[in-house]
Amino acid sequence: MPKPVDVDAMEWKALPYPGIRAKVLHSDPETGDRAALIELDEGAHYPLHDHPGGEHALILEGELKSGGEVLRAGQYIHTPSGAPHAVVARTRCRFFVVTPKGVVLVEKG
Repeated sequence: MPKPVDVDAMEWKALPYPGIRAKVLHSDPETGDRAALIELDEGAHYPLHDHPGGEHALILEGELKSGGEVLRAGQYIHTPSGAPHAVVARTRCRFFVVTPKGVVLVEKG
């Protein structure tokens, strides 16, 4: 049976990019399927990357520039596979993201 995750009790884990943290809610190493909360400090940058299975993101707080789009709290975006993009936080922000087949870096950050 699926079990709920107490997200508030989880600690933020630093990613290898300054000012970016994650709470990984689900991860399947076989498929790359992942669901996570991501938190970025203002100005934090995640390098150019793609998602082989696409990406679903819901902005919960703040503003984020993803590719050519500025996303704000309350907005959802689906980015299909084959649409590489970098991310920059315009303000401190948090978003929920699902990547069915993981992330592939196009450039090292």
